[in-house]
This record gives sequence, C-alpha cells and structure tokens, in this order.
Amino acid sequence: MCVLIGCLALQADENSRLESKQTPIQPTFESLAKDVKTPEWFKNAKFGIFAHWGPQCQPASGDWYARWMYDENNWQGKVHRAKYGPPSQFGFKDVIHEWKAEKWNPDELVALYKRMGARYLVSLGNHHDNFDLYNSAYQPWNSVNMGPQRDISKEWKAAAAKHGLHWGVSVHAAHAWLFYELAQGADSQGEYKGIPYDGKLTKEDGKGLWWEGYDPQDLYAQNHPLSPDHNIHANWEWGQGATLPSQAYMDNFYNRTIQLINDYEPEVLYYDDTVVPFYPLNDIGLQITAHLHNINAAKNDGISKAVVTGKVLNEDQRRSLVWDVERGAPSEITTPYWQTDTCIGTWHYDQGIYERGDYKSAGTVIRMLIDVVSKGGNLLLSVPIQGNGSLDEKELKIANEIANWMQTNQEGIHDTTYWKVYGEGPQTEDKLQINRQGFNEGQGKPATAKDVRYTKKYNLVYAFTLGVPTEPTVLKSFANEKIDSISLLGSDEPVQYEMDSNGILTIQPPEKAPFDEALCYKIMLKMKNSGIKNELLSKQSQTELSQAPKGFDAERQNIEKGKLETVTYPSGTVGNDRKALVYTPYGYSTDKKYPVLYLLHGIGGDEHEWENDGRAKMILDNLYADKKLTPMIVVLPNGRAMKDDRAVGNVMAPDKVQAFATFEKDLLNDLIPFIESHYSVLKDRENRAIAGLSMGGGQSLNFGLGHLDTFAWVGGFSSAPNTKEPKLLVPDPEFAKKQLKLLWISCGDKDGLVGFSKRTHEYLEEHKVPHVYYVEPGVHDFNVWKNDLYLFSQMLFK
Repeated sequence: MCVLIGCLALQADENSRLESKQTPIQPTFESLAKDVKTPEWFKNAKFGIFAHWGPQCQPASGDWYARWMYDENNWQGKVHRAKYGPPSQFGFKDVIHEWKAEKWNPDELVALYKRMGARYLVSLGNHHDNFDLYNSAYQPWNSVNMGPQRDISKEWKAAAAKHGLHWGVSVHAAHAWLFYELAQGADSQGEYKGIPYDGKLTKEDGKGLWWEGYDPQDLYAQNHPLSPDHNIHANWEWGQGATLPSQAYMDNFYNRTIQLINDYEPEVLYYDDTVVPFYPLNDIGLQITAHLHNINAAKNDGISKAVVTGKVLNEDQRRSLVWDVERGAPSEITTPYWQTDTCIGTWHYDQGIYERGDYKSAGTVIRMLIDVVSKGGNLLLSVPIQGNGSLDEKELKIANEIANWMQTNQEGIHDTTYWKVYGEGPQTEDKLQINRQGFNEGQGKPATAKDVRYTKKYNLVYAFTLGVPTEPTVLKSFANEKIDSISLLGSDEPVQYEMDSNGILTIQPPEKAPFDEALCYKIMLKMKNSGIKNELLSKQSQTELSQAPKGFDAERQNIEKGKLETVTYPSGTVGNDRKALVYTPYGYSTDKKYPVLYLLHGIGGDEHEWENDGRAKMILDNLYADKKLTPMIVVLPNGRAMKDDRAVGNVMAPDKVQAFATFEKDLLNDLIPFIESHYSVLKDRENRAIAGLSMGGGQSLNFGLGHLDTFAWVGGFSSAPNTKEPKLLVPDPEFAKKQLKLLWISCGDKDGLVGFSKRTHEYLEEHKVPHVYYVEPGVHDFNVWKNDLYLFSQMLFK
C-alpha cells in the first residue's frame, strides 16, 4: 500500500478565526463601521429580486398611488376618480379592502426568480402607504387583518428558504407622515367639492362599514398640521419647515420594525430613507440597525451576516451601511460594497407601461447587471407584480429571457469580484454623476458591442461584450498578463485570439453568437508566483492509513442505528420531482444542527447504489456506535439529472453522461436548498462535504473544487475520466489552500483509472496544495470504495 498525505485533515487555523464579540453592536456609525462587515454571501450573490408588491399595485396605475390619488390635478388622481370616485367616498383604505391577491403564488414566483439567477429576495415590509405586509402587533392595518388576509412576509420568507434564497424586507413607512398629507384635503370642484378626504376620518366614523373597529388615523397618521406646500421631496430630510413627526408616531414605527426583525429574522433590511429612518432627528434608525445586527450575530458565533442598506450616504456612513443607489450606478469601481436597485417598469404595477410596451428589455437588465458587478456592486431588480399577485405575459417573457442568459453566463457574475479595471469602450468615457439617491440610469452613451466589462474569479477574468461583436474585439487591459486559454460561454466554437508584444488582446468575433444580449469570454490567465508560503505544508508526512477492520460493513445487532429515508424534492433544473436518500444519525433532533455529506454514486448506479452495494448505512451506524464519527446527515442523491434518471439501457449514452454534468446545477440550486429547508442542518461551507465514487468521484472533484464557497471538504474515490484537468479543477492553488479543510484523492492500485487520480495528485503536489493521496490495494469496485468511505468519513467536520 502506498499512501502520501499532505496535511491529513487541514485543521482550521484557530488563529485566523474571528472571535465572538463580547460587546453588542452599538447604535452609532462608529460601532457599525468597526463591528459589522458586509457578509461574503451578499458579496457573492450579485443579483437579487425586489418584490415591491403591496396594495398600491391593485389600481395598476403606478408608483406612489396612495399619495397622488388624492391630488385631483394629477393623472393618478384623475384615474382614481374615474375608476373609484372621489377620495372622500373611496380612499386608499378602500383600495386596501379591494386588494385580494387572489393569484399570488410565492413558491412559483421565487422558483422563477431563482431561474433568473437571483440569490436573494427583498420583499416589502411596508411602503409609504403605512400598511404592514406582515402580522403586525403595532399596526392593525396589515395584510393579515384585511386585504388578502395573508401573512405576506412569512410566505415570501418560506418560499425563499425553500428555493435557497436569502430573504430580507424593505421598510418605507417612516415617511407616511408626509406621504399622506394630501389625504387631509378635499376636491375643489364638482359634486363632492369641500367634502374632506378620508385622511380626516376617525374610528367612530366606521360604524356599520367594512372597516368598523379600525381607526383610519392608524393608517393615515394625519392628526397634524400640513407641511409647507405639501412638498414631500423638499421635506424628505425633515427640513424646509416640515411638520416634524410626533414621538408617538416614531415610537410606533420603532416598535413595528423591531417586531418585524424579532419575529421574521430578515437577513437584509432596506431603508428607503436618507441614511436611516428619522435621520438626523434622532437615532431610532441606528437603534433598529444595531438590533438587527445583534440578533443576527447571536445566531452566527457573534458575527453579523445581515445587511442594512441606506441612501444618500457620505463616505463615512458607507463604512457603516451598505450604500444603496436607486436607479443608477457609480462611474467607477467603488468600495465599500454597494447595491443598486431598479425596476423594469415603475415600482408599483402600471397597466399603462404594459400597454405601451415600455418595460426594460432583458438585454437592458443583463447589461446593467454586468456593469454593476464590474464596479463592485449588486443589482436588486424589481419585476412589478400585478395586484392579483401574478406577472403579466410580457414580464414573464423578459424574466425567462434573463433566466436563459443567466443559466449559462452566471459563472461570470456570481462569486466574482471586480478586476483591475471595470471595463473598456465608448461608455467608459462618460463620467455620470449620482443625483441624490442615484437616478443616473440610462444617461450617457448607449451600450454597444464595443463596450466591455470585466469580472474576475481566481485566475479567471470574464470579459463581457455589451452586445454581439461583428468585428474583432480589441482589449487594452491585458498588459503584463499571460493568457492560458479563452473560451466563449454557451459556445463550443474555438475562440480565435492573439496578443501582441504590447499586451493588446484581439479576439475574433464568433461565427455564431450564443446570445443576443451580451457575450461572456472566459479568459484563463497563467498563474503568477505569489511567493505565499503555507505553514501547513511543513506538516506533510508519509504516515500510512490503516485499512478498515474486518466486519466494518456488516450489520451489528446490539447498537443504536440511524434512519435512512427517501425524500422527493422539486428540481427546477430538470423540470420535475426527483428522489434522494437521506441518512440521519441515531438521536437526530431538530434542537441541534448537523453538517452534511453529499455522497455520489457511479455511472451505472442511482441513489440506492451506496445503500445496497456500498452498505453505507451499516458503515455509518458502526462508526457512530464506536464514537469515531462526527454526527452528520448524509445525502445519497441520483447524480443523473434528467427526467428519466433510472440506471437502465445504455448508461454510457451521451445524454445520460451529460446528465451527470447537469447534476451540478440540480445539486446547487435544488437539492441543497431542499435539504437545508427540511432538515436541521448547518448552512455554511465549513459544514458541507461532497464525495463520490468513479463518475461520482469526478463529479465531487469538479463540483466541490469548483464551488469552494459551498464545500470545504471534498473527496474523490477512483475518480473517472469525467474529472476535469487539474489546472481547471484548481486554477488558483493559493485560494484552494485557504478554503479547503480536506481534499481526499484515492484509487485502487490495480484500477485502470488510477492515472486520473495520479495526475491530480501530482498537480496538487507541484503547487503545494495539502491533500490526502491514498493508493490502496484493489481494483475498480466497492471493496475499495467502502474502505474509502470508512476512512474519509472519520476525517470530516473535525
């Protein structure tokens, strides 16, 4: 037996771990800047969906309807009077009553958002209309008590969890005080001239009406003098003589928002305010912000992984909050981390935009996403939802076009960062200025195929053309770089390119472009010697691993045993429900959270192969009984991601082989989110492992090393020819050293496939990446793989 071990288990470097905070985060900019950092999940996400949906969508007449319907000279005011009558007879409270959301299916919508490539969802907690979209204990005017009579926030969160998206809420209600001031007026002409609008009504006025028992002042909050000229924009920052909100009003906002945080635990809190709510009048907004971070930190070893966004931030405040730019973007790479939010139409649904065909196209959204990510930000996109809870057919077409592009090109978006320059081309000559909240969207030169944007990941640079080039693309940013290869995502066509002595890179246009919206060239750079040394390398040894003892895979009668059950999960990747087996250890309890091993089968097997031939349950049960195994959940999936995933017929048929590669998306986008929403598991990379045999060994190396943001423990047993070349598996060895807890490569010494394991080992050894290389007696069969599982599983999560 020959064994080479490079740092057997890659133990965590305790000196590099962040210590739990002993002092709670304080409601000050200084404390937030010092104690809170933008979490990696948010930086890696890049793309989110803003479900900007509430009762103002019901009239289908655009944004801020609840304000402008009270202005008889505004177009929305005229629409309201034509449709409903004057606000003295039918006010916004009655619009709420009409809103039933009868076609709202959050599960279907979030499944679509996920196909679009979104990794987080932000839904309205409330808008300036002061209506809470959750079971609010401090605002009776909420979606549980009236309108749809559903807990909108709870259902959005559940759907996001099911599909593996992070979830957050936006709160806008701090400005209802000014927003609703027009509701104190009256029509100046006509039959209802001089009759006060319903903003002046009180609880006593509701006797015998649908809103009996509710006080309209809880909704409108209009027991106060009007601000000068009713100019909400001039008074947005509580200046220009605005009537300042009462303490009771501000206390109510505080209580509502704290309850929202405590009961629903959002990971994102979006403020539609200059800086934070009620700034600079008081520190209520900062108190709420600190509270969210402290609640989140308590669940994450003292480190908050929550995100709070604010608008119109100065440079110091951007170190305390994530800067949100509305309908715009900076002109250069910008740090600290930031986000832009925009909409394909208006924030609240507008039938007129649908009828005129004025939505942003999928191409416009995609190019905007690329531009934002190239400058170091995230895009939060709203696709307006109709009052009934559904998207119209034009929106669905746009959403599906975005999804089609993202399914192929998202590797250049997700988990990337900005490069040394954000881009090249005519557009980069425009230096557009941010206008207060943002609002520089669509200004400057239109994007063309000559405009290029860059992102990077490891030693990969992704060059996006913001159109389809018909002539050579000339790039001037590659001086002092050496190129290993270039490919075009979505195309099998070889890319023709050359680089001259001045570092000018010229890429010939493709004969057939895979997409119309934008193209992504994947450019692999040759690695540079960084000079970094890893102290773990000094621990390499020639220690031998002991073979599993006799009877390790036999069922023992007098021990406590785990449970193996079949689960069915929805696969958006395949388009139907799929099955997997899940092993839970003896004593499994929802009061505890467990790490997870995903264990993959070979080309001729299915989810039952490890159960039947590999005797995985017996091996795991015996190890638990002997106290040699960290309690973990083990998932045995079917790695053949296709509608008919049975191991029948010609298992080597091209479509069945391709299905093993397709399983990468099914695993990441469908199975893992399902497991994490149905079992009590730890959801960070340090608590996920992936391993497999033969074809599954190649999958494990490909997927695990390709997604070190998802897996920290990776094992390949007798990996098959589907295993990627080593330089593609580990393009950035220094990064892999930092991320991996354990990398295991093993094979039988008489296995004809041992060469694939050997070449990976030699590359890892050359680049000093710690790993286990285990060559054991045997051929390509379960005698080897059962032994591998016995040894590998004992190293996990320790």
